[in-house]
Formats: sequence, structure tokens, C-alpha cells
Amino acid sequence: MGSSKRTGKYYPMLVQVESNIEEFPIFQLGKSPKSGTITWERTIESNDGASLRQRLEVSSGKYKLPGRFDYDVYLAVLELLERRGGMPESGTLEFSVGELVSILGLERGGRTDKEVKESLKRIALTGIESESAFWSNDARRYISDTFRLWDVHFDQVERPTGVKSRHQIEFGKLFVRSFEEQYLRGLDTGFYWKLSSPLAKRLYRLIDHKRSGAPSWQTNLFELQKQIPLANYPYASRIRNKLQPAHEELLDASFLADVAYTESNLVVYTVAEEFRTSGEGLELAGTREELIAIQLLTASGMRGNVARDLVARYGPERCTFYSNALPHQKNLRSPAGWLRRAIEEGYELDLPPAASSEDSSAASIEPAEGKNQEAASARRRDGYEWLFE
Repeated sequence: MGSSKRTGKYYPMLVQVESNIEEFPIFQLGKSPKSGTITWERTIESNDGASLRQRLEVSSGKYKLPGRFDYDVYLAVLELLERRGGMPESGTLEFSVGELVSILGLERGGRTDKEVKESLKRIALTGIESESAFWSNDARRYISDTFRLWDVHFDQVERPTGVKSRHQIEFGKLFVRSFEEQYLRGLDTGFYWKLSSPLAKRLYRLIDHKRSGAPSWQTNLFELQKQIPLANYPYASRIRNKLQPAHEELLDASFLADVAYTESNLVVYTVAEEFRTSGEGLELAGTREELIAIQLLTASGMRGNVARDLVARYGPERCTFYSNALPHQKNLRSPAGWLRRAIEEGYELDLPPAASSEDSSAASIEPAEGKNQEAASARRRDGYEWLFE
């Protein structure tokens, strides 16, 4: 199956993606090697002159290595995770194939559903071996480890309206740890789904990750060839020719403002100012206040990506204030809808006296546990019921 492309109006949406996976060539854009294994190596140097050798090996057994369609399916899983409010404490995501197909912008059908399932299994059976390659944000060092991104479990459950598929993705411990340690970055998936070329998609994600908020990023062409990864071209001119169509797409889409080459085989990417500034308003710092505000908003039944967007745009204090005001509102047909409008429009409210803001925030979090949390989760699931048919 080819790469997914979303049509229609473009809506910015930041999805939290694991930074290590953005860095390394886990997904293949061309033919998988017959050996079923790829190895990537480099040596990085610190400011004090010390060097560190990094090595990453990606291998698969029954299935070939994950490729361009799997790259899209992986991101669709992360977008669904975002819609649910982030990584669950259990590290397990319940999903339907229909939800992923909808995010991918594909038509439902037996063949499509099968391809998505095969993709999920291919990713699950791909092993990754790191030698000082993956960064641990908590330990503040590169680690050596072996892991898989997730396990996937397919099942069917009985519902009042009939038998419907409901499956689970159990994320690997190292992957979950990156979410817990906030070693993440916001990726604009609204923009990603508008791109056609798998190479343009990979370049967009890599450039946006490597620039770390700066207006530009430069790298050696031969290093870039391995990091994407591309075929092993011996001449810089061949690499430039291979990259040109993707560069043109990213320039036309107004992600890049300029692509320049130097005599030392460097390529310099300059990101368009409009793209940079539009994304800045959607970024989060990962503070405790932000996380509490997001939990409060999602407890009302609001989708996780909407909650993150509101906290990023209007701040955690404003979002927490209106979340705490929600229980005092009467006869609301849509609590989440009222809460969103109140935050966006800055409703003036007369509320009973409350304790300190810290006590108020803590008190408001508690009802999200137990039965009330289950009810909120059920409300979120109801929004996707049409996909389970």
C-alpha cells in the first residue's frame, strides 16, 4: 500500500512523538535488505572534545523491516494516543482498526484493514538494539538496550449492538519511559498528512526535529543519506538529485524557505518563518501545571489533542479555572463544548469562594479517579463508536 495523503483544508495539530524514533532510521523508504537487518553508526563529539560511538541495529524476523506505509501507521497510532489525552499510566492503548484507517485518511475495506493490521504486527516484531544511541532524558545520558516499540493484541468483544473488534497496543517500557520523561516533541500532523512523498515526510520530520526550534539546520549529505535512509550513493550529486523532488515539495508547501549546498558537501535547510511562528503557539513546556490542566479538560470528555491545544494557547491557569467552574454549570448539553467555548471566549463567571488555586487544582483532579474516570473514558470512546461498525 502506498503512502497516505490527506486532502481538504489543513488544520494544524501537534502530536507528541518520541524524539529518538524521529532521529534514527527505523523505517525504510526503499527496499528492505534481504538480510532483514540494517545497521546505522556514527561518532558524535562533545564541546570538550570527547567522542561517543553510536550504533543502532534494526532487525525483523517473519516480516520485512517496516517501510513507508508503516511510517504512516506508526504516526496514526501516536495521533490516536494524543486524542486520548496522552500515554496511559498502564502503557496500553485500546483501539479499533477503523480509528487508525480514519486518521490515515483511507477508505474502509477488507484489504485496507488487513494492511493496517499487518503493519501493526510488522512494527511489533521489529527489534531495535542500541549501543549508546538512545537518549534517556531522566538519566541524562545515552543508553545501550534492546527493545521493541510495542506488542499488539487483536481481539473481539461482545457489545449490545453485536460483535465488534477492539484491540490493544502495549507500548514497550523504553518507549513509555520516554513519554514519562517528556523526551518528546510536537509534530504538526495536519501538515504531515498533506505531504505526498514519503521522502518529503521523512525530511520534514527529521529537519523539524534536528533544528530544535532554530530557524535552520545543516548536515553532511553523506550522513543525511544514512540517517533518512537512502540507497548508498557514492557521489554527492546523486544524493542531491534524489532529494530534489522532496525539497521542491517542502518548498512549495511553505515548510522550507531555502535549501542551500556548500562546497564541503553540506546541505543547509532554512525553515519558513511563518511555519516556525505558527508552531510556537502550539508547543508545551511539559510543566506539572500544564499536565494537570490537560487532565482536567480531558475528564470533561474533551479530546486530548484539543485539550493540549487549549493549554498551549491560553495557558494552564485559565484552563484550570474554567475546568473547576464546570461542575457549577447547570443543564449543559455538552460539558466539553461549553468548557472549550468558555476558555476561548473568556466567559465571565460568578463562582462560590474556593480554596487556594493549588488546593483547587488538586481537588479537581481527584474526581477523575475511579468511577468518574471510567465515565469520562466511556464518553471519549462514544465519540468513536461509528468507527467500530
